[in-house]
Amino acid sequence: MTFQFELRFHKSAVWMAVLTLGISAVLAMPAFAEKGTRCIVARDGKRVPLVKSTTQLGLVLKSSTSSKDCAARLKSGGYGVLSDFSADADVRTKLLNVAAMSTKQRKLIRQDMAVEEVRDVYYFEGHTVPFVSTGKITVRVKPGLSEAQRGELWDDYSVDVVKQRAAGLADVYVVRPRYGVTDEVLRAEVLAVDRRTVWAQPDFQTRVQKYQVSISDPFYSKQWHLENEGNEFGQADADIDVTEAWQVTLGEDIIFGMFDDSCDVQHEDLRANYVGVGDDITIQGDSPGADDPSPKSLGDAHGTAVMGLAVASANSIGVRGVAPASRFTASRGLNAAVTFEQIAGAYTFARQQNVDVHINSWGIEGLSLVPAVLEDAIETAFNDGRDLDGPDGEQRPRGMVVVFAAGNGDFFGEGRNLAFREFLATLPTVIGVGASSSLDQLTTFSDYGPEIDVIAPGGPPITTTDNDDAAGYVDPGFNTGGFDSISGAVDIDPSGLYHGGFSGTSASCPITAGVAALILSVNPNLTATDVRLILAHTTDKVSPSDAVYHGVTSRSLRYGYGRINAGAAVRAAQDSLSNGRRSWPERVGDVRVSNGQLLWRQNGDRLEFRVLEERASTQDDPETILSELRTTDEFLILVSAQPFDIVTDFPVDGQCYSNMQLGCSDVPSDQLAPLPDGVSIHSDANQAGVGCGFSCLAEGTAACEANSVHCMNFDASSGKKYFAIYARSNIGRYSFGVAIDSDGNVTDEAFIPGAASGTTPGTNTTDLGPKISIRVSPRLGTSPLTVRFMGNATSELPINEDKTTWDFDIDDDIAFNTSSRIATFEYTADAGETKTFTARLTMFDVNDNIGFAQTTITVTGADADDKTGVTTDAGEISISIPGGTGSDVDTGVSPFSVELSVNTSGLPGTLQAIRWDLGDGTTADSLFVTHTYVNETGGDLRLPITARITTLTSGTTVLTTTISRTITVQPGEGLNNGPGEIPVLDGAGASGAGGNATPCGVVNMLPVFLILFTLAGYRRFWS
Repeated sequence: MTFQFELRFHKSAVWMAVLTLGISAVLAMPAFAEKGTRCIVARDGKRVPLVKSTTQLGLVLKSSTSSKDCAARLKSGGYGVLSDFSADADVRTKLLNVAAMSTKQRKLIRQDMAVEEVRDVYYFEGHTVPFVSTGKITVRVKPGLSEAQRGELWDDYSVDVVKQRAAGLADVYVVRPRYGVTDEVLRAEVLAVDRRTVWAQPDFQTRVQKYQVSISDPFYSKQWHLENEGNEFGQADADIDVTEAWQVTLGEDIIFGMFDDSCDVQHEDLRANYVGVGDDITIQGDSPGADDPSPKSLGDAHGTAVMGLAVASANSIGVRGVAPASRFTASRGLNAAVTFEQIAGAYTFARQQNVDVHINSWGIEGLSLVPAVLEDAIETAFNDGRDLDGPDGEQRPRGMVVVFAAGNGDFFGEGRNLAFREFLATLPTVIGVGASSSLDQLTTFSDYGPEIDVIAPGGPPITTTDNDDAAGYVDPGFNTGGFDSISGAVDIDPSGLYHGGFSGTSASCPITAGVAALILSVNPNLTATDVRLILAHTTDKVSPSDAVYHGVTSRSLRYGYGRINAGAAVRAAQDSLSNGRRSWPERVGDVRVSNGQLLWRQNGDRLEFRVLEERASTQDDPETILSELRTTDEFLILVSAQPFDIVTDFPVDGQCYSNMQLGCSDVPSDQLAPLPDGVSIHSDANQAGVGCGFSCLAEGTAACEANSVHCMNFDASSGKKYFAIYARSNIGRYSFGVAIDSDGNVTDEAFIPGAASGTTPGTNTTDLGPKISIRVSPRLGTSPLTVRFMGNATSELPINEDKTTWDFDIDDDIAFNTSSRIATFEYTADAGETKTFTARLTMFDVNDNIGFAQTTITVTGADADDKTGVTTDAGEISISIPGGTGSDVDTGVSPFSVELSVNTSGLPGTLQAIRWDLGDGTTADSLFVTHTYVNETGGDLRLPITARITTLTSGTTVLTTTISRTITVQPGEGLNNGPGEIPVLDGAGASGAGGNATPCGVVNMLPVFLILFTLAGYRRFWS
């Protein structure tokens, strides 16, 4: 207990030093999270703060039918007010608004006969949408980890695997903290920065927002979005020109997928196009209804309306979809309370069904990041979806086209500017769609942003299919008996089969997906990137004065690249049949200036790169194969002394503007198109050197591979310059431009969706700091539990031992500067309580590069009342000399070899399993263990040995008994690491590196600590 006394003493000393000497330094540092803050770590390493609710709990009821009685009991007992979590009242997960959040209060709530689980509720900081804990974590491990390495990882964080290949994704697992502990948020946070993982996030239960706007006004025309001839409510030609496209294709041979609340697959206008199998993510395995996406509960009406806009049949009845000859499947579950991992599984189902185009008229509100498992599932669909047979018989993935609605702002108000990777519609692997009106303007409700690609009709109301009233569904749909179920007004169809009031980006999404299907029907060999580029390059630049399309980038913040045009898109798809699928190239990326050079990166379709590079690796002539890429080594580089003010139709596809322009050297001067006033083509002595690599002096333009860097010299001393860079395909089509000035200010510099390379998401961790490891023993036990920690590091630079800091995760989060890698701490838990602590070791090298590691310790109160009893009054550990039967020792000289065994005669039941923690980071699973202890500390090393024994009684009750004994290893010859070497411990806890890796919930105040250390000679962490 001396150690704890010293901690208390240092606490007061540091606090006095802070008050008197360090306050100005603290005020100068960035604000830190309040105590108790937790984070989700995004795939790119960004930490997104969460707030744990102090007024709400999530309850999982044993039956949805018990909800009313349970609510009455809880309210009358003063425990709280129960409310629905999901739009579907039959969902067993509920919210309980509570007056108290104590452990005792939770136990009393849990004892209600209708309650199955009591869970925590979280909010993303700055949002008001609740997410309910499931106690589970979704984690992606690094590829290539062996089964043993994965087992060590799970043991290091005290988690068990409950699902492999989660959501159908390789290397993705769902895990759950052991021993009934449900702190999955902190556990996920520390797992995320382990070098053995790619990402880890809690698998929250969520409710999904349908991106539909319900308007009670009468509809203006039945399907104005398809053909608008103009009337008092609309503007002629404010439509998608689909009748022109229908002269070529109706979408034959294309399959739609959809995730939504449900779909009436037997509807008279849909059933002919249904493939016959669907998916209900709320029903597991082969259970009845798991393959049926039909409506099953109240609120299941949205998906039927969405699918009708895409694929309603051309059968002379009802309505017509944009691609009426396509087929479809669907996944149900939008209306339920589902987890991130369950939603992700819908994309795996779509890949299994070889879906070409996937419709998503929904979003998850209240998030500050896209869940990693969901982003991975969509990215996998983009990369591996839509396999087609290549000319050599091999499968060639062309990529599933995934379309997402942008969202509807605050409904009937102004739309929002969406933050990148906080909303699904902004992901680089999807097509994001906003909503246009019958006046060809952005609707007031439509969300927008720099990653939204196009807009499509979404309001005023649009007519589409509705649940069949005669089918007997729990929810008959928006049109009930000929009346709008929301407004009560007369609807379009007395039979209730069609609804005339559907609108929102929920409508824009399937309309855009329908045009994508028409494109692929003409040329199925186009990739998902091709489809996006065709949609964007064939838009109509509607409402230019409102949209303000950028002269170089052609993009509007609010309108994207414009309103889709199905006729123009299908014509471009037809062109691609005769030009080797060479439509438009990607815009250039990574544009920057450096030392008088303009640099940029060639961007290609990464699906094309992958396919051709795979072929190149197995054939003799890779250069010939790479020459087939539909990327370009040709660029148009414009220079101006003034900021660009160029009309949006410049440059014109097929035109050359200078003989110096790459690809135009043999064009006669009298056939060159004129340049805008004040603009010139870059043409200095090194023009021929524009090509691959970082040197502008190379001759010619070598064949460029993925991610090739191009450069161009310019005279930095001749005044400020403005550049516009366009990629040019070998059929003369120009990409969208990127603008940059000679000071390096870039317009539209975002990483290009579909670009050929880049870092693997979640792997961009810096490696500058020391690599830290921790051994801990014991890892679990009964309160009070004394735990010994031993930390070590490997480092390119010497370790600054004076800055070694342990954080034992106690109530006030003291971080104690010990200057020692070995520490002992006592953990406690209240009676009937199980707690998991996350201990952390932070170390610096002499250049102040930081590294850290963390590990978990689980402590159970002495009289836990669950089925797993933890006791220490039965069983006995024997320590003997190997071969010395009957000997009993507990002290020896390093290296000290012993044989360990357990006498289980006093334990109830039959032995099922045993798990050893040998005190030095080594574990074992057999009844008898032979082990050698080594002591390199220079003094006596006392190590606690723990055996966790599982027995089964006659009443099928599982009992767990934990017994311990201490062994002392005296210093001896040991192992010699040599001068200056740092010993590495095997099987250590998680390790991370870099200042960016400090989790929110563990501590993020290291700069403050360094200042305070200088001021007062001590350091303290706050969280």
